[in-house]
Amino acid sequence: MMMKQNFKIPVYSHGVTLNEIPDKISLVINLGKCECHCKGCHSDYLWDTHDCEEQTPEELLSLIKSYKSVTNTVLFMGGNRNHMDFEEFADSVLKPLHNLGINIGIYLGAWDAMDLFTACKYCRWVKVGAYREELGGLDNPNTNQLFLEVQNYKFHKGDTGWK
Repeated sequence: MMMKQNFKIPVYSHGVTLNEIPDKISLVINLGKCECHCKGCHSDYLWDTHDCEEQTPEELLSLIKSYKSVTNTVLFMGGNRNHMDFEEFADSVLKPLHNLGINIGIYLGAWDAMDLFTACKYCRWVKVGAYREELGGLDNPNTNQLFLEVQNYKFHKGDTGWK
């Protein structure tokens, strides 16, 4: 795939957390411009299109590498429909991180089979499913969301650590 010269990733914020991936210290990259707009979303601030820093893949990779000594996972949150081409995001960000041996997680809000296939090529953890307020999040046994761990090209329903 030929990368567009002006491809940018809408980064809203980033930070370090122990809460998202069990037993991991994660650098969380919150992607802005989320197009899912799920009712009851706990991260509706990521819908905003004005407060994002549009970063090139190189800038984002540099940021992630700067945290490599204090984190052991990178997690992308905020959906995958962020006014950007997901395949291009995978080729220009996920693939290079994977090739560096960095563990990657991603939360896919609006997804199709191709998005899931693409994410699973490079990510160890994938959460799929738009948030549906009436079904709750991962801490609710009735949720429509799945948290998957990808190992040896097979899915394992991940232990979210929430009981």
